[in-house]
Amino acid sequence: MIVFVGIGFKSSDYAAAVRVWGKPDYYTCWQDYRMDGDIDWQNDTIVYGRDVPMTYSQFTDDTSRRF
Repeated sequence: MIVFVGIGFKSSDYAAAVRVWGKPDYYTCWQDYRMDGDIDWQNDTIVYGRDVPMTYSQFTDDTSRRF
C-alpha cells in the first residue's frame, strides 16, 4: 500500500510523488496516532511531504469522511 502523509492534492509535490510512487491508497493530512492502526509499517510505503513534522499531531485526520 502507498501512503501519502501531508502532501496536498494540488501541490507540485503530489504530482511528483504520483510520478514516482503511483497514486496513493491512503492519504492523511498529518502524522497522527490514528494512522498507526491503518498502516502496516513493515510492508507499506510511506511518502512524507516536505513540511510534515515528524512528531505526532494532537489532532486526528479522519480520512473515512473525505473519500
